[in-house]
Amino acid sequence: MLLAVISFNSCITTNEDVKKDMFEGDTEQNKNVVYLLSDDNDEFNMYNRAIVNLNNDVDTLFITVRIKGSVGVPKDISVELTPYFVRERVNSANNESLDKESLFYQYNKSKFDDDYENWANFLPEANYSFLPENIIEGSTPGTIRLKATIKQGKVNTTIPVLIKDLHTLSPDSLYFLEYKITKVNDALVDTNKKNVLIPICWKNAWSSSREPIIYDMIGKQHDWRVGDEMPLVGSSRWITGAPTLYPIGKNEIRIGAGIEMDQINWDKKTKRQLIDANSIVLIIDKDNQIDFRPYKDIEVEKVLPGDIFYDENHTNRYFTEKIITTSGFTKYFKTFTLHYRYRNYKMSDDVYRYCKLTLRYEYEP
Repeated sequence: MLLAVISFNSCITTNEDVKKDMFEGDTEQNKNVVYLLSDDNDEFNMYNRAIVNLNNDVDTLFITVRIKGSVGVPKDISVELTPYFVRERVNSANNESLDKESLFYQYNKSKFDDDYENWANFLPEANYSFLPENIIEGSTPGTIRLKATIKQGKVNTTIPVLIKDLHTLSPDSLYFLEYKITKVNDALVDTNKKNVLIPICWKNAWSSSREPIIYDMIGKQHDWRVGDEMPLVGSSRWITGAPTLYPIGKNEIRIGAGIEMDQINWDKKTKRQLIDANSIVLIIDKDNQIDFRPYKDIEVEKVLPGDIFYDENHTNRYFTEKIITTSGFTKYFKTFTLHYRYRNYKMSDDVYRYCKLTLRYEYEP
């Protein structure tokens, strides 16, 4: 009976023994396993939890290197990361040169196949940088290799990515950074999580490039020929719509002029050509007054005092509203009142289209 008890007790392993076995010995099963943090169960190892705030001249995202488990490492573990980067926009001519094993290629091929116009791009080198202590000597723009150390007792480390000047990019495209672990000391690498694909999305106070916000719109439009005293006959009409607002700067948002983006594409233009030909930019100043500028191939002006159609009760401004419904519920809205005139490629040089609109979006403060 005594022998049985002794034999049973000799098989018991304490928590301290488990910890010791995890960190001691030369066999692979006793080594730490390193990986790059990405979203759970994402087939492209995408890390899509961060978004750049355009209110900051430079904002920071992070590449996170972790070890499996919750126990800190017994000594420092150094890690090196190498980027995958393609400077040119992908097309049918350079497609064959892509690394077919890269997350970038697998994502685009899966989503868009050979529709290269809709492929995501890599974030241009001019729009990001790293801290000197994370850069491996000899790296060049677009091929910057990174280094980091998981310190003794810790389970992770982060590499800051400094993002800037996103107003130079199109909110209609998706931009990526891709990195993979290429060297690590005294640890193993999780081959399923050795690389990460980071989408670069941004926001301002009114919308987000990740999920651009749709506003409700109602208003009036009419056409006017320069020199006339009345709108063109038959051109006055009420219009409604649900325009999408795209953030393109700290205080700028892009929107389709009037209901142009809702019209049938008789001219068979590409999506990019339609956007360039029919989009305007709202510029909101510190007092929430609004001015306008063309996005690309369009003319636009705000309606000023002295214009025969100026309405002092409907000026260009942004404000928030708190409305209590007849049922007693409180609702909050972001509201734009707009009054502008524009001319696009479909109009003659002496005709403007006037729009007097209200845009409203319900939100939770």
